[in-house]
Amino acid sequence: MKPDEEKTRVTVSIYGTQYKMKGSPEMTPEYIKEIAAYVDGKMRTIAGDQKNLDLNRLSVLSALYIANEYFDIKDIGQENEILNVKIQKLESENELYMKQTQEKSEKEELLLQEISQLKKYQQKLEEDLKDAWQQKEQAKDKSDQIEDKYSKLQDAFNKLKSEYNEWIELAEKELTIE
Repeated sequence: MKPDEEKTRVTVSIYGTQYKMKGSPEMTPEYIKEIAAYVDGKMRTIAGDQKNLDLNRLSVLSALYIANEYFDIKDIGQENEILNVKIQKLESENELYMKQTQEKSEKEELLLQEISQLKKYQQKLEEDLKDAWQQKEQAKDKSDQIEDKYSKLQDAFNKLKSEYNEWIELAEKELTIE
């Protein structure tokens, strides 16, 4: 097969002239017609604005307008590439920020759990302290009761001792009197 046999062939009309066009195999006839219609439209627009142009000047001006559009689009494409790089960088930074935020949230959650555990421990210590104070008060009350009993026993002992001593004195007097 010859290289020309693979090409797409189509006849188009540009500014009133018929052209037989060949395109690469990937180009459809509809696509080639669309390009030709665009060039035709551009030439008609320019011709409508400037009535005294010959076909050569009209073709060159149309080519210049189309080239200008191409370079504008090319510049926009380059700006898009720059913006895409910036977007990727921002997405990467955002991903890092989200990861850091997640880590901070996890640390915060751990701290909140630790605070909760510490509060429970503090509450237990306060309850233990309250129990210890109650036990101390109970022990003090028992101690006071024991001291009272001791004091009463001491008084009773002293009274008995005094009575004993009186009995001994009486007994000695009676023994010495007889």
